[in-house]
Amino acid sequence: CEQGDHQRIIVMATPLTLREEKFARLMERFQDAHTIYRQPCPRLVEIVEHDELDDRELVMAQLREYLYPYDLSAIDSIVLGCTHFPLLKALIGGVMGREVTLISSSTEAARDVAEILARRSAYARADHEARYEFYTTGDDLEEFRGFGSRVFREPIDTVAHVDLV
Repeated sequence: CEQGDHQRIIVMATPLTLREEKFARLMERFQDAHTIYRQPCPRLVEIVEHDELDDRELVMAQLREYLYPYDLSAIDSIVLGCTHFPLLKALIGGVMGREVTLISSSTEAARDVAEILARRSAYARADHEARYEFYTTGDDLEEFRGFGSRVFREPIDTVAHVDLV
């Protein structure tokens, strides 16, 4: 986006994300130089959370409903603005084609964390054994544990609730 060329961008996200002040600030920053379409995708979140990713017909029908109203040949990039959506990246790419750049919020978040760790010289030592802890704002820790185990394809042991307020 910051490379100077005018981009036509679809931001796929939850309705809540699209209403957040942080998103509004990002829109203000980029909307004069780019055409940005907000696309709420609540059903995609449900598909991921209800473990329906293997139902290709359902997923593709929902992607078509969200994306086909746009002139897809004119879209340059899609921002996957929900932590669930990288799980759909291959299918979204299949709908959009190879010419469209898919930008994953999880990839960008990982880059930000890597930069912070580098600035603080806080990378783990090579001989350090990894330990994983998972936090959720949701109330059902067992549901989160099951969902996370399916996504990561290994058991999740440590899950805790966190309030962001």
